Amino acid sequence: MEAPFIDIHTHSQIKSSGIRVASFFLGDNIKEAEDPICVGLHPWHSDSSDLDLENRFAPYLERAVALGEIGLDRTIQVPIKKQAELFVAQLEIAKRFHLPVVIHCVKAYSDILAIMPKYKELTYIFHGFYANEQILKSLLLYNSYFSVGIRELLRPKGNALIRSIPINRLFLETDESMTAIEDVYNAASEATGIAITELREQLYSSYINLFK
Repeated sequence: MEAPFIDIHTHSQIKSSGIRVASFFLGDNIKEAEDPICVGLHPWHSDSSDLDLENRFAPYLERAVALGEIGLDRTIQVPIKKQAELFVAQLEIAKRFHLPVVIHCVKAYSDILAIMPKYKELTYIFHGFYANEQILKSLLLYNSYFSVGIRELLRPKGNALIRSIPINRLFLETDESMTAIEDVYNAASEATGIAITELREQLYSSYINLFK
C-alpha cells in the first residue's frame, strides 16, 4: 500500500484523498472541520489582539496537532515588537502543551533566529519556505522542517533551494493555492530528481514522527 500524500499546510476546505493539515486562524469556527487541524494567531492579526491567548486557545487545544500559522512579517504595518510579543506568547503555549509550530516568516528570519535559542525544545515547520542557503543552514541547527508549495517551486530560486533541504526535513503544501497536492509532489519530484514514491514514503514517515 502506497503512503498517502501529505499536505502539511492548507487553508482550503476541499477534500483530498491524502492527509491534509487544515490551518485556521484563532477565533475561527472549527466545529465542522476535519482533523487534523492547526490553529494560530497570524501576525497579520496581531494588531488587534490582547495577550489573553491561553484562554483564547483553550477551545482548540484538544484538537490542534500544531500551533500555526504564527510568526513574524516585516512587510506589514504592525510593529515588529508587537508581533514578537504575541509570537513568543504562542511559543510559550506550544511549549506548555508540547505542540509543533507552523511558522509564517517574511523578511524576518534574523528576528526568529534570535528567539529560537530560548525554545530549542520546540519543533518548527517553516511554511512557504523561501530564503537563502545560509538561513537554511542556521535553521537546520534546530528541529526545523521546511514546507514548500507550488508558488515557491515555480520560482527559480525556490526550485533550486528545495534541493538543499534534507529530504527528512521536507514537507509539501497547498497553502491558499488551488493546485492539487499531487501536482505539488510532481513539481517537487521534478525539481529534486527524487521519485514521487520515495517522496510520499519519506514525508509520510516525517508526518508520523512529528505528530505521534
